[in-house]
Amino acid sequence: FFAKAGAIASTSFTIATGQTPSQFGRGMLDKAMSITVDPVKRTFMPNGMMDKAAQKAVDKLMGINKPDDAYVTKEEHKQQLRDIATIVLFLFPGMGEACGIPTGGALATPEGVVLQVPAAGVAAPSAGATTVAKIGSVTSTGVSGGSTKPTPPKPKEPGQLLDDFTAGENMKPEQAKYQKQVTGQNPKKSYYVKGRSFDAYEHGKGGKPGTLVEAKHLGDEGRFARAYENMNKGDFRDLEHLVDRAEKILDQARAQVKVAEGTGARIEWRVSGENATRALKKLFDNDPSLKGRIDVVHVPMKK
Repeated sequence: FFAKAGAIASTSFTIATGQTPSQFGRGMLDKAMSITVDPVKRTFMPNGMMDKAAQKAVDKLMGINKPDDAYVTKEEHKQQLRDIATIVLFLFPGMGEACGIPTGGALATPEGVVLQVPAAGVAAPSAGATTVAKIGSVTSTGVSGGSTKPTPPKPKEPGQLLDDFTAGENMKPEQAKYQKQVTGQNPKKSYYVKGRSFDAYEHGKGGKPGTLVEAKHLGDEGRFARAYENMNKGDFRDLEHLVDRAEKILDQARAQVKVAEGTGARIEWRVSGENATRALKKLFDNDPSLKGRIDVVHVPMKK
């Protein structure tokens, strides 16, 4: 029966880890030899923690019920907790930091046993450290009483910055210059959300949503702005150009609004000309699908 139970346990261990128990034990021992030997011996060697745990499992299967202290005493149990913490933090030094347990201080086990946790690569614990932590739920205070806070995760972006399909060759030099000015990005790159391009994406600050940016170099001296101003004065000679350009702008704006839905990001068009800014605001306000969906901001071009 013992042979069968041992074979089942060995097979399960091999499936889970890809190694036999003896291979795993040898590998762990080899890695830990240069750091500390005794905890590994007490854990993996004959009559160690793993051996006693296996014996307890076999007894349970056979219906033999013994008190826990028949396998390990309370002092041995405390020592085992120390050994586990030492081995884990020596072999995987990043784990303590990932769990919020700074190395180089004092560690409290679930049973309240305080032990010294060596810093990564250092055999002896640091003197005077005041770090205290609880394994599992992990509550910690830093060295010398300072608090340790986990680094907040980077906010998820709605898309990604990629090389522009046209590599910026469809822009005039002043358009490329303006785009770089208001976005800080290389004009040969675009920010794509579900296949639709924007000129940049800016993370929000203080919990505010991020911003998808579109740069529009439409100077007041340009044809679009002049046609808009002339129309307001009753001069409709360039109305055809104004309507044609407006339709293309509306198509782009509607497509951007559609892909931005559900991302939580705002859309902001930054426009170089003051008259063109007014024209775009009026254009978007008169379109039910765009009203209130895009912020149009006047950002003059630097000379």
